[in-house]
Amino acid sequence: MAKDKYPNLPDAVTKPQIASDKKAAKEETESRKADAKKRISPSDKVGPKMDRGTTKKVTAKPSASKKTPPKATSAFGKAFAENRKSGAKEFTFGGKKYNTKIKGEK
Repeated sequence: MAKDKYPNLPDAVTKPQIASDKKAAKEETESRKADAKKRISPSDKVGPKMDRGTTKKVTAKPSASKKTPPKATSAFGKAFAENRKSGAKEFTFGGKKYNTKIKGEK
């Protein structure tokens, strides 16, 4: 009766066949896991680099030759700095009035 509904169903499945199928599936899974580990290199992993055997983070040593150049100040920045240093509360730049307050000051 079941053969009529499912023509591809084998007549009988033995325990050794089931065991061999499980073993093959397990080997395939282990093989995929091993392949996945090979594809991920240590540099691809997320997180800080750590010293082996310790819990200290490895930090790059700053090199003396790679100093960043000072940023150029804009004309507005220079005018703002001069007026703030002199104690002025307001100044005019480009025909508009500005105050010398820094964010957070009242």
